[in-house]
Amino acid sequence: MPKTSSIDFGIIKEDESLTDFELMERMAKIEEKQKEIEKLREREELKKDPDATIKAYRAAHFICHPRCGFVVDRRDEASIIQHKSQCGYCIETREAKAREMEAIKDGNCKMRYILHSIENGKQEIENLKRKIQREEKEQQPNWQFVIKMSQSKIHELENHIFQEGIQKHKLLRHENEIVAQSAKALYDKYLSLTPQQRSRCQY
Repeated sequence: MPKTSSIDFGIIKEDESLTDFELMERMAKIEEKQKEIEKLREREELKKDPDATIKAYRAAHFICHPRCGFVVDRRDEASIIQHKSQCGYCIETREAKAREMEAIKDGNCKMRYILHSIENGKQEIENLKRKIQREEKEQQPNWQFVIKMSQSKIHELENHIFQEGIQKHKLLRHENEIVAQSAKALYDKYLSLTPQQRSRCQY
């Protein structure tokens, strides 16, 4: 009884009467048919998107700066790595990207610190207010002094929060646009959170 096996592009029925040459011929015909199908598919895609060939070329090749003119197949990783280590345009792009990432990190970290400081201050003020209420109710020894010190600390924290607010607005208007955008992205996320989420620093 004939048996079947999968050979790359199709199914070939094998029997003992087939020679190796005949089997190879059948495989070649199947492969040829598959190539015709691929070409037809490419033509159909080209009709749908006239720029498909250009897009495919760009996807398959590493293309450096136009003034450099270096083009190589993306599979040739060794040549790409060597070129990037020597090409002035690649080095400049890499350094610019590093500066951009540093600016993003700077804006993010500074805004996070400010918001964290503000939230900590708010939480401490709430704790002190509860402490004042407890002291007024229980009136333990020196309760009036404790209340006075707590009120002084609240005033100090409110001033701290106000100063941090000023720093926040300065950061949002930073002269480095990338720093400002990074800070704003984190601040927008902060504004979208509930008070409980903000207090847990989920930003």
